[in-house]
Amino acid sequence: MKNNGLTEQRQIESYIDDPELITNKMVFLSGPRQIGKTTFSKHMLSQAYQGHYYNWDNPSIRRAYNENPFFFMQDINPAQPSLIVFDEIHKRQQWKDILKGAFDSIEHRHRIFVTGSARLNLFRQSGDSLVGRYTHFSLFPFSASELASTPLSDIWLCSKADWQQPATQLFERLKNTADNNEYTEHIAQLLTFGGFPEPLFRASQRFSFKWHQDYISLLLHEDLRDLTNIKNIDSVERMMQLLPERIGSPLSIASLARDVETSHPSIKNYLTQLKKLWLIFSIKPWSKNLARTVKKEEKVYFMDWAYCKTDAIIFENFLA
Repeated sequence: MKNNGLTEQRQIESYIDDPELITNKMVFLSGPRQIGKTTFSKHMLSQAYQGHYYNWDNPSIRRAYNENPFFFMQDINPAQPSLIVFDEIHKRQQWKDILKGAFDSIEHRHRIFVTGSARLNLFRQSGDSLVGRYTHFSLFPFSASELASTPLSDIWLCSKADWQQPATQLFERLKNTADNNEYTEHIAQLLTFGGFPEPLFRASQRFSFKWHQDYISLLLHEDLRDLTNIKNIDSVERMMQLLPERIGSPLSIASLARDVETSHPSIKNYLTQLKKLWLIFSIKPWSKNLARTVKKEEKVYFMDWAYCKTDAIIFENFLA
């Protein structure tokens, strides 16, 4: 395995700039913190596109905007299509108006690429003047097929033949990769360190443990407090300590509420907010009986399976 995430091609590259999908719209790329959105956007600029990168956490970028709202247009070559990357712009006041003005003012052959995490994803849930001006994609943790540089078209259920006989095709693929030592190594690496780039490519147990502890602390004490009205962060931390042992089983909110010593609505709200922060996700049950599907409890999983406790649950979370 390569020792850094810069040289690993993400499968999203095969479709994120597909004209059939995005037409002439802006591209929004959201995902968990530290999943590699900035690295990915810079990689696009260095490998495939002419253009410029603007990080709105940089004071000089904000000053340039205050002096000239269309400062970035000075860097565009009118004779050549460009990719304009706005990173962390969603942290600025009236950022949607900035993007609306930029999009409406440049020719469509110049592309605008916007990256962000929880805040960027949250705004999409409400009506907005940007509707119809952007296409949204998500960047997720690394998969074994990405580490093995498997083309997207070769992945199970990405072809019509797979859908005709899904079980047969799956077992055939598993048989073909069973003796592939490199592929086995990729899976072992992922199961050990999770799918986030930094701990995955560092491949150090000590570093991984510290990174994952810091990551939880960052989400709970900064993002959760900034983006929600939740005041009792201690209760959320307590819930987070109890969640790993509940992964893999239908999640009883009532039971979790008793153990955390808080109310059912509070636990439900905590879980909802942690989903918005890309820390956890849920999978609903399936049944031919719709009423049973709606009433049955969900299973909750971590976006990064490294937080699970046992090998069996790590593997289930990895598959989920």
